[in-house]
Amino acid sequence: MAHAINKMIHVGEMPWHGLGVRLPARASYEEIVHAAGFYEAVEKDVYVPPFRAPIPDKKALVRGDSGEYLAVVGKGYEVVQFSEVARTLVEAAGDVKAVFTTAGTLGPVGIKGWLLGELPDPIKVKGDPSPIRKYVLGTTGHDGITAVVIKNVATRVVCANTLGVALGERGKVVQLFETAIGIERVRGTAWAAFQGWTEYADHHRLVRDTGREDPRRARLASIWMGRAAGLKQAALSAITEEAGIQMLAA
Repeated sequence: MAHAINKMIHVGEMPWHGLGVRLPARASYEEIVHAAGFYEAVEKDVYVPPFRAPIPDKKALVRGDSGEYLAVVGKGYEVVQFSEVARTLVEAAGDVKAVFTTAGTLGPVGIKGWLLGELPDPIKVKGDPSPIRKYVLGTTGHDGITAVVIKNVATRVVCANTLGVALGERGKVVQLFETAIGIERVRGTAWAAFQGWTEYADHHRLVRDTGREDPRRARLASIWMGRAAGLKQAALSAITEEAGIQMLAA
């Protein structure tokens, strides 16, 4: 099943797989969330028989509507609901009058979700009768490893394959890892976005335990000169470009 659709909605053209509920072009946020299958992910304790106490550093995620298992994650993992991503995208795109054209969940239990908005004023190429449409995509997953991503794309997302294509496109992207920060960090200032990345890179990102070095020293080395430092530099570059900020040397 290449499409991997669990539940979805679409506006306008029917997707290639013929699945999904058709909604009017101006469907409300509540209509989209309900019809797209955007359930609430609920946290549960994890037990290992015969012990009665839960595992202290782990928790399970299950669907709030059906109780179906989603994933086991670290205790510090912060759940970002599909509906939160959708609301953020709706609010962010409100000023440009985007029409939300597809949304849904993927996988047997709907472990990943997305919302796609079509932007006005498609690009027209001389000699080509087909306009190039522009979209804004919001997506995340409840598997413990999928980031919250909001980006501009040129692919109409209608299935797992097209979501992969859209995520692989080069372009402006805001990407936040659920294990570190909530969707509120997507909203607000460039400074807040960079602080969210810094918090993730310095304090929440897992550091490989080689057994040869104190984990605290390994984290400090990563913050100063390693992977965390590289992540913060990449985040700073992406955020300043997105916000149109010019960095000047002191």
